[in-house]
Amino acid sequence: MEIPLNAQVDCTDGVYGRSVYVLINPVINQVTHLVVKEDSSPNTEYIVPVDVVSETIADTIRLRCSKAELEKMVRLSKRPLSKRRYPTITYLMVADMGMEWVHTTTGPILALKGL
Repeated sequence: MEIPLNAQVDCTDGVYGRSVYVLINPVINQVTHLVVKEDSSPNTEYIVPVDVVSETIADTIRLRCSKAELEKMVRLSKRPLSKRRYPTITYLMVADMGMEWVHTTTGPILALKGL
């Protein structure tokens, strides 16, 4: 199943937001999660397992969960880093799933802790 980026994301009870990232497990070379950014403020980003995706149609991703269930999933959080210590890193996003998303001047990198 292809997971389109910047696609509308629908829950069982209506439109929720847009897909902004996919997370890939480099060991098995597969997409394991997508990151959904809610349309309304505060525009929280949630990490959604791909097995919650029921289907993708053109620019729409349909999930097998309600909006309330999606909001119970792991949030993607952003933490600024010191420019003095890390001059090439813009920010670090950490999820409570053993993954770190590092945005460098050469592009984003997904790191799985412990690998």
